Amino acid sequence: MNAPDQTPLPLTPQIGSLLCDAMQKGKVEVLKDLGSRLTSRHFLIPSHEECTPLHKAAIYGLFPWMASILSPAQDWLTLADFHRGAFQGGTTPLHPAAGQGRLEAAAALLGPEKKGFSQEELTVFTTNLRYTPLHAAAQRGEFASYVAVLKMAGEGPAAAPLLMPGSNKKTPLQLAEESGCLRTLFVPALWAGRTAELMELTRHVSEEGRRQVDLDRVLHETLLIGRRRIEPAAFRGAARAALPLTGAESWKAGERRP
Repeated sequence: MNAPDQTPLPLTPQIGSLLCDAMQKGKVEVLKDLGSRLTSRHFLIPSHEECTPLHKAAIYGLFPWMASILSPAQDWLTLADFHRGAFQGGTTPLHPAAGQGRLEAAAALLGPEKKGFSQEELTVFTTNLRYTPLHAAAQRGEFASYVAVLKMAGEGPAAAPLLMPGSNKKTPLQLAEESGCLRTLFVPALWAGRTAELMELTRHVSEEGRRQVDLDRVLHETLLIGRRRIEPAAFRGAARAALPLTGAESWKAGERRP
């Protein structure tokens, strides 16, 4: 029995179109047969639609399959690959990934050293499109994935990007309100220590949006979390000040007296 052909496929538009078609139509056997002959570069070939297989993988939830192909050879994608605009006026693969709630799976294609996506990486405008992946996540009500990858990157949501108007003049906050996902955004633990920023954000929530979430309660609980974090340190400082000085400390304190 002959071993399957492992020769990498050519990087041609025909292969890009073949991959896009197989992904879109769910041709599992075709994808399985092609898998061993694909590299990360094959997923970046524009098809006749000017859409790449990476875009299709984001739309149809095929990132785990891609990871199974790229992982053995450590042939990872780069952040620039996800920021490359293609069809529909500059949509990047991160746009459908964010809109479909698949940002964690997208981050996995960047290799084990890459932890999530930063706020900056999710708010990049393409040349032809003033609509960021953050706008896409907000419009489709997929803030949970957005918050998760920020946490992986050691960050949290911020007011400024959420108040940034897109091509339709709407901000991610407004889009989130329309999609009914404000509860995912206004979680006290996400804003602890940044009460002023939270208050700025709440000023832009409409009366309709306030029916989705109790903003007064969120603000109150955020303040309580911040207080719990500060009080132990303050208590330690006060307790230390109440202790009697050692001989050396008394001598140094005496030196400082007038």
